[in-house]
Amino acid sequence: LQDEKIIFEKKNELREMDKQAEIAYWQKIIAENTLSAKEKLEIHRKIDALELADAKSKRKEKDGFAKQQIDADRQSALDALAIKQQELSSQKALGQISAQEEITAKKKLEDEKSKIELKAAEDRAALLPKDSVEYRQAMAQIEALKRQHGLAMQKLNDEQAQAEVKSWRDRMQPINQAFGQSIQGIVMGTTTMQKALANIWLSIGLAFAQMATKIVPDWGAAQLAKLTASRAASATTVARDKVGQVSSTTAAIGAASVEVPAKAAGAAAGAAS
Repeated sequence: LQDEKIIFEKKNELREMDKQAEIAYWQKIIAENTLSAKEKLEIHRKIDALELADAKSKRKEKDGFAKQQIDADRQSALDALAIKQQELSSQKALGQISAQEEITAKKKLEDEKSKIELKAAEDRAALLPKDSVEYRQAMAQIEALKRQHGLAMQKLNDEQAQAEVKSWRDRMQPINQAFGQSIQGIVMGTTTMQKALANIWLSIGLAFAQMATKIVPDWGAAQLAKLTASRAASATTVARDKVGQVSSTTAAIGAASVEVPAKAAGAAAGAAS
């Protein structure tokens, strides 16, 4: 056999004899020689051992290729997800989306990421024998990934709740200031109850007017940014529709902005009299 291996390596550019070549060698020995039953039994045992080793080697090689494909698919999906995350950051920086909308989008991306990671982990686990230590370790990793996803989603939910609270606090800040100033004036004796109530209603009206004048430009800027990112073929039509919507909404809110302070001023005059 050793002589045959040397000959094989010389003929095949120093490549070592593989299991199939060894099997063929022993099968040739049986076919071309008169052997005793004991000798044939020994050779058949060698052949069986070689076939088993060859099957294991091929399975390992196949699993190696499968694992490489799993890793490649996972990385490709994560790269695509990274592009989405970058686009989301750009939208937030340009003012196209609010903080709440950004967090909602982040939650969707986190779900996508979790699905990618879980699929890769499950596919890798499927390559392992179910009674092996490696399989149990792979299943433990899958459970860890699920827990990590749950924690990430909880963190994003908390951030979303905080962003909503902050948004409402910012909107109510002028009204809170009006109440504080009026109450302070009553306590210090610098104003009467009637004047304080009149000032409160007037401040509420002005606060709503300021809120409306802020909402319109922000909304209009976001719509124009979305139009810029739309397809060039439909840009003209979409722009015409959106501009019409902005104009209508601006007119309506503008009218409301005038009406609210007017009513508040009337209430204030009535209270003062």
